[in-house]
Amino acid sequence: LAKDVWKVGLEFKDVDVDDSRLVTREEVESAVRDLMQNEQLRKRAFELKEAAVKAVMPGGSSFTDITAFIQNMLEK
Repeated sequence: LAKDVWKVGLEFKDVDVDDSRLVTREEVESAVRDLMQNEQLRKRAFELKEAAVKAVMPGGSSFTDITAFIQNMLEK
């Protein structure tokens, strides 16, 4: 989801979930370093952060939706 939809994640290579192979500390370290050095991923993560902040502010989509939900619950 983070990699394919949000365009902010990295994929661990050769991880076989069926065999319950755990990702090593070194693999995680390498992925985090790659992530922090990838300017496009950092830019996209910042854009998503900004969108999330706007969504919870008055007038934003999340704010509006939760307000409508609460109003609906109070009316019942």
